[in-house]
Amino acid sequence: MKNSIYSPTGMQRYSSVSLEHTKNWGTAVVVDTNNITIDDATFINAVVSVSSGTTTLVNATADCFIEVKDYALSSAANNTFKFRSGSNDLTGVINISANGTIVANGTSALFKCNKNETFNIVTTGAITGHISYRVI
Repeated sequence: MKNSIYSPTGMQRYSSVSLEHTKNWGTAVVVDTNNITIDDATFINAVVSVSSGTTTLVNATADCFIEVKDYALSSAANNTFKFRSGSNDLTGVINISANGTIVANGTSALFKCNKNETFNIVTTGAITGHISYRVI
């Protein structure tokens, strides 16, 4: 279902769409092209463009956790990657074939970093794509 809503001031217009997740309905409000609000939780979309090694995707925020909602990653060559919370593995090694793309999403967070830890990716080669995350 598509509709429009207005801010409390009546000045700014948002587009919204209802999403079904599990057995409940939630509302997604597109605030701008980089942030999406689902059930009052703002998820930030971030571009991923990394070479081999360990790269910080999201910096830690004091007394907060980083939750990852989804990701889509691709590689021009055979490659591997894994996600880490600081220096702790969040996933095992994931293989991606040449010119392949891996997409993962869910109705809840795929994984959550430990409090006060950065969200990192470790790769054996160049990977591009995007992630959606929130800081809680």
